[in-house]
Amino acid sequence: TLNLEMCVQSMPTQMPSFSMAPSELHSVVPSPAPSFTSGPSTSTKPSHVPTFSLAPSICYDVTITIVTGSNTGKDGGVITWEFYEKNQSGDMIFLNGGGPLDKDQTYEQVVPCLMSSDFVFNITESEGKGFGECDSCGYLISVDGEYVAGNSYFRYNDVVNFPVPFVPNEDFEPCHGDFYFAMTTDGNFPERTTWVLETYEGDAVLRGGPYHKPKALYRTWSCLSDGEYNFTILDSIGDDNAVGNYVLGSDFEILVRSGLSFGTSNSTTFVSGPERT
Repeated sequence: TLNLEMCVQSMPTQMPSFSMAPSELHSVVPSPAPSFTSGPSTSTKPSHVPTFSLAPSICYDVTITIVTGSNTGKDGGVITWEFYEKNQSGDMIFLNGGGPLDKDQTYEQVVPCLMSSDFVFNITESEGKGFGECDSCGYLISVDGEYVAGNSYFRYNDVVNFPVPFVPNEDFEPCHGDFYFAMTTDGNFPERTTWVLETYEGDAVLRGGPYHKPKALYRTWSCLSDGEYNFTILDSIGDDNAVGNYVLGSDFEILVRSGLSFGTSNSTTFVSGPERT
């Protein structure tokens, strides 16, 4: 039986210290721009060369690093990951991804020059075993060298939502603790469960489910703007049979511990940010 509170709080507030060395580095950084040698030109240059005023372009590099171990994939599981931009309409635009990942490797992917927006990192291990028994394994996300998120205790699926540019709070803690949710799905009907996080005005910010893998650990972290939010989890059947159990937290504190059934739905209201008491 998994300790969901331990799972939910396992994402550190500072850069994890798992080893990045001496495994082979698989880097998928963009290649240098090609250079061209042009021959003599027969074109006639204008007598006046126009000048253009270009506004400075501010963009940010996101780096995703994943370290696997000797037990990764031991039970036949496959690790894959995806990286998306989430636009203002809530649409997910695929930017990059990788897998299946080999064991005993360090993978680094740089997604260069991203403009200000919201982004989502999603990693899955098909058998729910994560990196296997490995204290030095894990994943890290950074923006221009600023630590955003990272986790070694990854099992079936982790989702991290964060903004770019990424600015830690006044205590230099990343904002992924504004919202976190962990759920171990029911062994028979995981597809019954969905959830939604809404602002006080009723605008949907995040959604989860329906889930498809039974008895699997799903987790979501997200940065949130300060304010009041309402979290609602739903059972599409609502017959009071077991639908799994979950933990909900904000600002690195547990708000709700729920086991088994909750009827048709269960809602929790909380405040994220300095106004929280």
